[in-house]
Amino acid sequence: GIVYGAQGRYSEAIAAYKTYLSLSQQAKDDSGEAAALSNLGIIYDSQSQFHSAIEVYQRSLEIVERLQAETDDWVDRMELLGGLGNAYYSLGEYSQALAYHQQALAMADAVGDRPAKGAAWGNLGNVYYHLADYPQALDAHERSLAIAEDTGNREAAATALGNMGNVHDALGNYAKAVQLHWQMLGVARAIGNREGEHKALGNLGATYCIQGQYQKSLQFHQQYLEMAEALGIPES
Repeated sequence: GIVYGAQGRYSEAIAAYKTYLSLSQQAKDDSGEAAALSNLGIIYDSQSQFHSAIEVYQRSLEIVERLQAETDDWVDRMELLGGLGNAYYSLGEYSQALAYHQQALAMADAVGDRPAKGAAWGNLGNVYYHLADYPQALDAHERSLAIAEDTGNREAAATALGNMGNVHDALGNYAKAVQLHWQMLGVARAIGNREGEHKALGNLGATYCIQGQYQKSLQFHQQYLEMAEALGIPES
């Protein structure tokens, strides 16, 4: 399942994880069953099958919560809460998403897992952004950035910078937005994160367009489209 998923062979990955799930159930292997369900959720989520993802994440969470009472293992539960939050976010069900990401944040804080805490703050920032609660969104992304920088996670830092830029765009602070999108572009290029570079180019093109700087906007959108083609992103 892991190999198929990495290769983009999602139907085969789903079939493999379903076999793993069946075998785990037959063997009464609760940990294996939870893992199979969680991995199915990841594949479903990547294929935009968000309702299916939520169903299997919920089933996995029920098992993990039962096992947690015996093992005190919080990691799987945090990941599942985050997965559920992201699935509800993708469906536009922001109240549900907010609740799950807040639970994930509280758990990460309780166990001192800083990377998980940074991810939770970033997820919360995205939800607040779509709720048009821009002060909360900016605060959350700033917290995510601080953790990313403290832990040396430059990919997460680039994402946080872009998210902060998007918030400033929404607030009409275009000069600050441009500055943040340029910072994201610089970090993404420095670490060879081409998807991050692609997003930053698109963000810069959009912000310059809003400002009426159409020549600059065109230049960045052209780079954005060229990179989209190179990365095989048909939506662009």
